[in-house]
Amino acid sequence: MSKIDTSKWESFVVGSLFYKLDLKITKDNFNKAMDVSTEKTKEFSLPLVNAKHFDNGIMYYGRECDFESAEMTLDVVKNGAIATGDVYAQPQKTGVLWDAYLIKPFEDFSSERVLLYLATVLEKTIKDKFSYDDKCIWEKVKKLTVMLPVDENHQPNFSYMESYMKNREIAVSASLTKLQSAKRFSKSDFVDTKNWNYFKISSLFSVKRPAARSQTKYISGNVPFVASGNYNNGVLKYLTPQNGEVCDRGNCITVSPIDGSAFYQKEDFLGRGGAGSSIIMLYNDKLNIYNGMFIASIIRTVCQKYYYSDMANKDIISDELIKLPADEKGNPDYDYMENYMKFIESKACNAIKCLTAV
Repeated sequence: MSKIDTSKWESFVVGSLFYKLDLKITKDNFNKAMDVSTEKTKEFSLPLVNAKHFDNGIMYYGRECDFESAEMTLDVVKNGAIATGDVYAQPQKTGVLWDAYLIKPFEDFSSERVLLYLATVLEKTIKDKFSYDDKCIWEKVKKLTVMLPVDENHQPNFSYMESYMKNREIAVSASLTKLQSAKRFSKSDFVDTKNWNYFKISSLFSVKRPAARSQTKYISGNVPFVASGNYNNGVLKYLTPQNGEVCDRGNCITVSPIDGSAFYQKEDFLGRGGAGSSIIMLYNDKLNIYNGMFIASIIRTVCQKYYYSDMANKDIISDELIKLPADEKGNPDYDYMENYMKFIESKACNAIKCLTAV
């Protein structure tokens, strides 16, 4: 994708573009949402947003009559514990639970593409500016500035945003066509697990937590800062360690207690610690990049049941059982895991070649 020329863009204060809707969320309403299925039904049809990193922030569905809502909103997650600052475009009626704001553009438009564009820009501005001890609240967010394309009157150019997002949709559609061609390479063969054994995580790993760290006290650098994210291998940004600070040792698996996201960390890193949502680190001398990725994917599947309002902790993760291939002695078959991931790597390389073919 070619780089966008932003030299003629101008800055706008967030509070001049959006305003926060004052919604009254009661404990009674929250319990009604908690009691319903997460599947949308005719009766429970109103999406309810809470502190969540995926599914557009939607955690439950409620009755429309039980929740105040608004059309065309952006949801800024203000989770007091982890201060994520996630922003999601909501082109439909949307309600919130405890840990989200509904904000609405002052400009009256009905384009989902423009809303998606603004959500992306706003999240880019907010993300990583807040932490546990500097929470993401609207009073702070509205004072930030965002850069936007402008028209001849120096107002936000919504026509440009609409056109840009439409072109991105076309490009994505073309990429999906290539993906269909690559499926024959990436499709994995069925794995027979009948001879696999269950192992308690604490029986295989030394389970640790990182030291207490606040990313706001660091400057940019080249050491990964691993937090409770579910993408980019858990790496939130790259920082410079403090003088004399010892990094967390690599060649381990990191697990998020919030949603069970698990990643293999090859290099030494700075882990987010000091709070309930700090990461958990798993060490085993037999780990390498291949069997580490294999086991991380198993842990991720087992622990995806956790979420912010029912998160795990070090003890809970330690007691989890994971099913792994076993050798003739009933021990984890690390060689099998390594060879299997090398096989998957080879298939992935073939799929990438297909995707990049002109």
